[in-house]
Amino acid sequence: MVNSIGMAFPQAALLAALLIGYATARSAEPTAPVGWRGDGSGRYAQSQPPHSWSEKTNIAWRTKVGQGSSSPVVVGDKILLLSEPDKLLCLERATGRLLWEQSSGFADLPPNARPAKLPRYETSCGYTTPTPICDGANNYVVIGNGIVASYTLSGERNWIVWLSAEQTSAYGRSASPMLAGEVLIAPVSDLYGLDR
Repeated sequence: MVNSIGMAFPQAALLAALLIGYATARSAEPTAPVGWRGDGSGRYAQSQPPHSWSEKTNIAWRTKVGQGSSSPVVVGDKILLLSEPDKLLCLERATGRLLWEQSSGFADLPPNARPAKLPRYETSCGYTTPTPICDGANNYVVIGNGIVASYTLSGERNWIVWLSAEQTSAYGRSASPMLAGEVLIAPVSDLYGLDR
């Protein structure tokens, strides 16, 4: 994938490097939802990221996770991230071992909730750009295909829905979800509020 300044990078190497930066944030449960830029501020006062890394320096482990542009989310001893085209991955933080993965595609919808004709959305940034969000017990994902889903930290699906919103941008049709009380804010072309 290509980041916002046009440089290509493998997500796995980025994930491994980011692990070092999160090394000091070791709370078992988040005190607030964690998702895009942590708490949304983009500030990590306790972190001490390395100033350099290479194939052998400041890399704790390496795991192949596929392509995607979502940021990893660290929740206690787990790391959550999205991978194309619609996978939510959960890795063990200490080792990088894949604990579970779940898909959020049209085939995963209940039969009565699937569209009669599968839509095709054109995007230059993939479907897994939005970063998942976690409240400490449940994970929430928004996929560029319009599917929004919730999973437990052990990987069981709580619910899954499809938002049939028209694509309004060539850069994808979704952004990272947010939590506001009991409402999951899901940006999919328009802004949706779902009972989480």
